[in-house]
Amino acid sequence: MLPLGSFLVGLGPPNPLSYLFIFPEGVKAIPAQELTVGDTNKTKLSWWLDSVTIGQPTKNDGSSSKQLLPRECRERGMVYGAPMTGVFKYAINDGDQHRLER
Repeated sequence: MLPLGSFLVGLGPPNPLSYLFIFPEGVKAIPAQELTVGDTNKTKLSWWLDSVTIGQPTKNDGSSSKQLLPRECRERGMVYGAPMTGVFKYAINDGDQHRLER
């Protein structure tokens, strides 16, 4: 029997490469969704994810560099994170497309 680590290695590349697929190729692979609501009018709501962007982790500690490295986070007990923004689009009854950014 193979150790669990051997099995996991075959599933995909290690971080962070495994996450890079989602931007932008993976976002395009997410199918649009539709929902019909109401008994008489049958209003149709279609929505989809248009794009996703991830910012750069930064620090505000008074140093000359704003760049934050994973090593610094480990040493300081901080989370290595950055803002992520998604653009969602939706249409009601095949009408005009509306854009929502969060």
